[in-house]
Amino acid sequence: MRVLLHGGYGRTGDVKSSTDHALAVKLVHAAQQSDGKVLACFFSKTRDEEYLDEYVKTIHAIDDSIKVVIAEQAMFITQLQQHKVVFFQGGVTINLQNALQDITCEQLVADKYCLAGASAGANMLAAWGFSGVTKGEPMLGKGVAPIAFMPHVNAWPIGDYLPKLKAAISLPILLLGENEMVELEV
Repeated sequence: MRVLLHGGYGRTGDVKSSTDHALAVKLVHAAQQSDGKVLACFFSKTRDEEYLDEYVKTIHAIDDSIKVVIAEQAMFITQLQQHKVVFFQGGVTINLQNALQDITCEQLVADKYCLAGASAGANMLAAWGFSGVTKGEPMLGKGVAPIAFMPHVNAWPIGDYLPKLKAAISLPILLLGENEMVELEV
């Protein structure tokens, strides 16, 4: 299974710049190679219809045959079971943790072709993540990727935060700046 981890986006306030084109292309390719659908989860931030519309337009500009489903909290387990490609948007990691607290790693990976996350979404996919909200204290992820993950490293005081993460976690630590991405096979 593919896992795409993205370091997050800059804080421009521009909806159009909040979806990295390279990540969207990878999601479209994964959907093309699997079931033609992307389940997009935006539980880490307040629902913003303009933002969601722009996300769908970004995917459709690459391939308008891809079906984009915006995840709904009340239906998430069923939606998760119906999709092979799932994307978790960034935002506030704690919000995403709370929204997915009853979902296991096994449920996330069952019959999946690709799981992807940006910033908070990547934190959740890793075994351990980091959020600026926690001031360097590691946050437990779902463990899909057997690493610790720190997004936005070019925007945060990494010299203050990285020693805490290294002291608490024995796993390899992946550091990604904004708009940086890696693809893992797990």
